[in-house]
Amino acid sequence: VRTNDPALVHLTILPVKNFGDQEALMLAEALRGNTILEELNCSGHVIGIPALRSLGEGVGRSNLSRISVGHDNMGDAGVEAFAEGLLAADTDIDRISLSYVDLSLKKMSSKGLVAVGRSFSKSQKLHTLDISRNETLSDESFVMLKNMIFDVMCQPTESNIPFPALCELNLASTNIGPCGIEELSSILSQGQSSNKNQREKLKLNLSNNPSIGDLGASAISRCLLQSLNGKCFLKSLDLSNCNICDDGAKALAASICNNTCLEFLDLSNNKIGKSGAIAIGDSLKQNRSLTEARFAKNNFGEGGVFAIASSLLQGNNIDDVESTKNDVITVLDMARTGGGKAGAEQLLKCCALKNLRLFDNALGSEGMAVIAPLVAHHPSLQDLDLGGNVATDAGIAAFLDSLHHNNMLEVLGIGGNIIGEKATEALKRLSQARPSLYVARDKPKVKENEEIN
Repeated sequence: VRTNDPALVHLTILPVKNFGDQEALMLAEALRGNTILEELNCSGHVIGIPALRSLGEGVGRSNLSRISVGHDNMGDAGVEAFAEGLLAADTDIDRISLSYVDLSLKKMSSKGLVAVGRSFSKSQKLHTLDISRNETLSDESFVMLKNMIFDVMCQPTESNIPFPALCELNLASTNIGPCGIEELSSILSQGQSSNKNQREKLKLNLSNNPSIGDLGASAISRCLLQSLNGKCFLKSLDLSNCNICDDGAKALAASICNNTCLEFLDLSNNKIGKSGAIAIGDSLKQNRSLTEARFAKNNFGEGGVFAIASSLLQGNNIDDVESTKNDVITVLDMARTGGGKAGAEQLLKCCALKNLRLFDNALGSEGMAVIAPLVAHHPSLQDLDLGGNVATDAGIAAFLDSLHHNNMLEVLGIGGNIIGEKATEALKRLSQARPSLYVARDKPKVKENEEIN
């Protein structure tokens, strides 16, 4: 680093290496004159407060674009020290070249978050900020962040918005709730009501935050998904495992209906039932931006799965096609949604799907027989997961034999079903007929007394 080695562009210091205060101080000094190094990963190392501050200043004076630093007990004091070092490097935050900052799992709470905001809220370069797995954050943390930003920026406007270059924000497992969502929304939505759409399209990860619930989902719908002046900025939204029930799903559906920006939505592992699924299905009939939707581990049941499928099915005549189908969604995860064989049959009639996950939907051998002709003649399906569906050896064998003339499928998952002699022989025949098709299956069990050559 000190010699500005042109070959040293990425540097990772593994946790098993010795990297403490002395090493951090030496690296900080070396970084001041380095113009080559672009990425530094040194998470997992215990570094003291003074050394973290010096390291922050060294990073601020370098050309680094990516940084991952600190340990799982770093806390607010450590985050504040590193952020203060960055600011000490230059009074003009725009001179700091960091575009990717990883401060996940640092035991950060309100003071640390405010320090991060003070260092990066005006940055024209920061596009990715990961502060996930900081479970000591709370709604109050985001209140303090908003207050600090508004004080520093003297009330943001369309030409002076917080985190203007931010494209990806990871807040997974941070204990954020409905109030925090509203505070975060007030920060991110600044500038959206102007004639110029100032904010970059944003990927927002809020997964594993059970405090969000239905109230938080309603706040997201109202504050982040509804367009301002015909504009919206959320490109991707992950709300998996957020304790969302039917009411929250209905609130989200109301905004998704006319949203023109959202491309990815993950509502997996929530508590959404049939009525929530029906509302989502109705909204998908109108939405034309969403290309990937994940609803795994929700209790949709057959009726809910039918509602989702109906939004993707083509209408009965050409005059009502546009109002009765969604042909934009190509990736759909319906694992463990309780749709059964009838639900799977309906979903496989959706001709635009390229990737479909039907893991653990109790299809059984009968269900495999029902969907076999649909899969065999599907015009676009490339990746299909049918794992964990309690199909018999004979049922899997018959299904595999039906695929010999399908030239579209590239990946097929059948793990978690019974793979015996019949299915094994069918796999051999399929491999000869379709050598490019990858079939993911459970590894064969080796008998204890069987020798392995």
